[in-house]
Amino acid sequence: MCGCPLWAQSPAPHVQAAKARSKSSAAKVAPIVRQQLFGSIPISTRSEEARKFVEISLDKYENHIVDGAVLNARKAINRDPQFALGYAALSLASLGSIPDAAALGRAKALLPHTTPDEHLLIHWMTSISDRDLLPAITAMNDLLKRYPDNKHVLYIIADWLYFQQDYERSRQMLETVRHLDPDFPPALNLLGYSYIQTGTPDPEKAVASVQRYAEVQPKSPNPQDSLGEIFRMAGDDQSSLEHYSAALNIDPTYTPSHYGLGDTSALMGITSAPALNTMTPSPSPATRVIARTANSKRLSSIFGKDRPRKGMRLSMLSTKKRAVRRSPIRNLKSVSAAPCWPEMPPWNWNSSARLSFGCKVPATV
Repeated sequence: MCGCPLWAQSPAPHVQAAKARSKSSAAKVAPIVRQQLFGSIPISTRSEEARKFVEISLDKYENHIVDGAVLNARKAINRDPQFALGYAALSLASLGSIPDAAALGRAKALLPHTTPDEHLLIHWMTSISDRDLLPAITAMNDLLKRYPDNKHVLYIIADWLYFQQDYERSRQMLETVRHLDPDFPPALNLLGYSYIQTGTPDPEKAVASVQRYAEVQPKSPNPQDSLGEIFRMAGDDQSSLEHYSAALNIDPTYTPSHYGLGDTSALMGITSAPALNTMTPSPSPATRVIARTANSKRLSSIFGKDRPRKGMRLSMLSTKKRAVRRSPIRNLKSVSAAPCWPEMPPWNWNSSARLSFGCKVPATV
């Protein structure tokens, strides 16, 4: 007996009209929300935590807290190992201690996967890490055109220009930041130094800016320490001592103020801390050298051989800042600083190469 194929015994197919799916029954797909750095710069990561850690890292960097900047940048790349800006922030922050070449290389490798504006920011950071001025200036100009009112972009560029000894442009940007946010702590601090370092020093404005910084952060020793430095630059050694002491009253372990107190005391001819109220009148240069040496040895025995430099990233200083006694405030002289990188000559913004700013510094309203 021969069997027939199964399909021959199948009933006629029944076609059922498809029902339209209602919008309510359709699966809801959440849109991908791109993260924005400081609420304005689109970045490639989808991790909110990674973005927040980079923001904290940059905040620490702005306030010259190197360890905190490095730590939070590492946390960012732990949350998103493909986050190029996280590696760039780590490379930039590590310039204050031991440069992280691996982070720098990873930031460059991930550049093709970044947003256009993120690419600009990373390119600027990596160019600084490479000490390559031309691309750094180009990226800086483009960033200023794109974000003329972003206080973080303006500040980190002003900070870089300051350490390039372009104090006037740094001051202009910092004044713009102050207009955008009158109580932005790092800008108030650096603006005080910029007022002192420009070709036409204005110590009154310098003191006023840092005093406002102290009002904004009354529990931090750094504002008082900065006032100590500003007054010492202006030649008011007694006020300098008072503010260094005020910083140590807030934090007795704040090393920069210990050194500031010792240096200023030595310049005044005071050879021991208990004798701060008994200043030797007009000490001779030899006496100052002996006193400074004695204080340096005493402080080195407490804190080690290397003097910490408050408010300055270590890799950006070629020599230790010299503390010299200067004239009173009314006769203040311009303060010179050491080149940022000894292997490179100070940059001439008006050189024949025409590598100057491609855009104007945002003006203060």
